[in-house]
Amino acid sequence: MEQIIAALTHGTFQKPIFGAARFDEASFPDGVKLGNSHFKGAAVFQGAHFTNEAVFDSALFERNADFRDSTFKGKARFGACRFSRASRFERASFGGGGIFDRVRFEQHARFDNVEIRLRASFTGSVFARGAYFVEASLGAAHLSNVVFSDESYFAGATFRGGAWFRNSLFKKSVAFGGATFLDILRMEGCHFSGAAQFENCTFTGAAHLNHASFDGAARFNGAKFFKQSQFEKVSFRRSVNFRAASLAGAASFSGAEFHQTVSFDNTYFGSSARFDQATFPVATHVGPLLCAGTLHWSGAEFA
Repeated sequence: MEQIIAALTHGTFQKPIFGAARFDEASFPDGVKLGNSHFKGAAVFQGAHFTNEAVFDSALFERNADFRDSTFKGKARFGACRFSRASRFERASFGGGGIFDRVRFEQHARFDNVEIRLRASFTGSVFARGAYFVEASLGAAHLSNVVFSDESYFAGATFRGGAWFRNSLFKKSVAFGGATFLDILRMEGCHFSGAAQFENCTFTGAAHLNHASFDGAARFNGAKFFKQSQFEKVSFRRSVNFRAASLAGAASFSGAEFHQTVSFDNTYFGSSARFDQATFPVATHVGPLLCAGTLHWSGAEFA
């Protein structure tokens, strides 16, 4: 085993091909170089320990890939990988960041309770089946231009750095309930085809959702926005609910389109709130609400 680990560390194998690969609880004191690898059988690295950089760029995993409870002390690179079966990273720890850009997850991808410090990057990746980040702890999270083809779950997750979801596509429902955003959130241009749930989320930094579109119900009940929140020119095609939400910073819904039931019952606006040029349906509930600043309704239309 020591000779095999040494070969994997120094990149002795060029485009290595593995049958079933079992490295559970293995220790890689100098990291690994497994770029362009082909794992034909199950790849098991459960509980493995990588002291330095671990490189899996462009690897193909034909069977289940198991990295549960593994520890990456250095940067972990999985860019452009393809996971044909389930990929499991529950409770894995990434001390030097995790790079999963342009990855194709063809089956369920599980990152529940994962900890990715520094940069957690999934830019341009595709989750063909369920994406699970329940109770995950992420540093600077880059998830822009990502396609979530199935249901996705971020319930209870903590985003410790900025969270970027710009222009990402959620084809089915997404659940962020109870998630905490400790820095800026950028969701401009996101498209939510199914229900989008942000109930009881905490937004410590500014939240930008301008030009997003919600085809399913959007729920922000009980959410807390401590700084600026922007929903300018957002399209809400189904019901939208901000019941008992708190928007302490300046809030802007200028140019937003509300097509069905709207509820701002018991919503608190701690600063100015702008609804200029917004359009509302008949079923609009805006009271009782409390606004400590100024409400701007110039040009708003109620059908």
